[in-house]
Amino acid sequence: MRALRADRGRHPGDARHRQCGEDRAPTAIGAHPYFRVGDTPSEDLTVTVSGRTYYPLDEAFIPTGRAPVEGTQVDLRAGKPVREAALNSAFTDLELVDGAYRSRLTAPTGDATELWGDEDFAYVQVFTQPSFPGLTGTEFAVAMEPMTAPANALATGSPCAGSSPAISGSPAGVCGICPPGHRRPRARARRPPVVNPGSRVGGPS
Repeated sequence: MRALRADRGRHPGDARHRQCGEDRAPTAIGAHPYFRVGDTPSEDLTVTVSGRTYYPLDEAFIPTGRAPVEGTQVDLRAGKPVREAALNSAFTDLELVDGAYRSRLTAPTGDATELWGDEDFAYVQVFTQPSFPGLTGTEFAVAMEPMTAPANALATGSPCAGSSPAISGSPAGVCGICPPGHRRPRARARRPPVVNPGSRVGGPS
């Protein structure tokens, strides 16, 4: 288990894929980080997500479509206490603020931890776990998960990034953790793409 602290700056990371096959391959990237705000117990936090729509689940936890959050128990746009929210929900139609989609956990003191993602990370999943095996025993935990596509995207035809068989290694999105109020960091210098052995870039010669 690795812990990152965001009290002294941002922790951005970019996600890359490498396609080694013959055909163009749809890809999606996500992460499953659990967050804290200082020493505040997670059940005392408030979660805020700007998503206007979410993905309802069936009894097998498979998304059944997309629906507005308005009037539901998963409307997190104005903030909702985590202890009142049994969540395993993916959100989209997020609000872009200073060039990034932003979701937040806020403590009663006003301190907060923010997850941000660029335009590629247009989905975020919020998951609460009342019996998480923590470092000091069982505790309440909450995850905010940046994603470039919703769950089950390959089966439903939801948008996924495509990876070329000839060129790969380009960024598939950038996301990070920061205290509220920080602007999105400038884009990192992009590394040259990886050319797969045996593949030819460009048209016939």
